[in-house]
Amino acid sequence: MTEFEAGIIAFAVFGVASQGVPVCFFAARRWSPGVARRFGWLAYAFAGFGLPIGAGLFLSGESWRLVIGLLLMAVWALVGVVVDLWRQRQWRDPIKWNVFVPYVGLFSGPRCSCGGRSGMCGE
Repeated sequence: MTEFEAGIIAFAVFGVASQGVPVCFFAARRWSPGVARRFGWLAYAFAGFGLPIGAGLFLSGESWRLVIGLLLMAVWALVGVVVDLWRQRQWRDPIKWNVFVPYVGLFSGPRCSCGGRSGMCGE
């Protein structure tokens, strides 16, 4: 297996898992807030893995469309850590738009840009 193939496989596995981990976190926030408070940091930590994967793909010459989504996901993780874990800001109910818009934009943007080759928002 070449270095290129290993990078693409890591990207694909991360892409699939990065859909499931936040869904579990958001479901836990709704139906089991105690579990979400205890393990929510894992969702943001997992999203932070996009940074080294994106950097590796960028250094191997991959398209910016693959890289930008992973980097945006890492920024979303940073924003989530600040508003949900560090400052524990109540912004979901009632909605505080100055937090909601960047949070949702950074959460949704990578899902579109990561699919540069096969995603709905790509090419």
